[in-house]
Amino acid sequence: MSQLTNSSVYVLPSRKSAFDFILSLLGTTLDELKPYNRKRWLSDKRQLAMYLIYTTCDKTYEEVGNTFARGHDTVMYACRQIKDRAFWDRSFKKQLSELLEKIQAYDLSD
Repeated sequence: MSQLTNSSVYVLPSRKSAFDFILSLLGTTLDELKPYNRKRWLSDKRQLAMYLIYTTCDKTYEEVGNTFARGHDTVMYACRQIKDRAFWDRSFKKQLSELLEKIQAYDLSD
């Protein structure tokens, strides 16, 4: 949630949007996730970003899909994949919970 600067002092990221904060938590950018690329590590990250944005930013499937240059059905599929993975994989579920907690804490801090 915080960035380490050269002076070894933790600072909060500049207050942009929850969307930008989610991408920074995942260590990625929209430019990296937007192109049609089916590499597993990239598609997993894109699905996770779609899920987090859909569940925390009060956006519709269509709005999230438009952001990623995808259709609403792709976002629905991504959300279903993340939910299924969290159901079967305990470590992933824990990581997902930690991400959601960080996002909620960020949204509450002003």
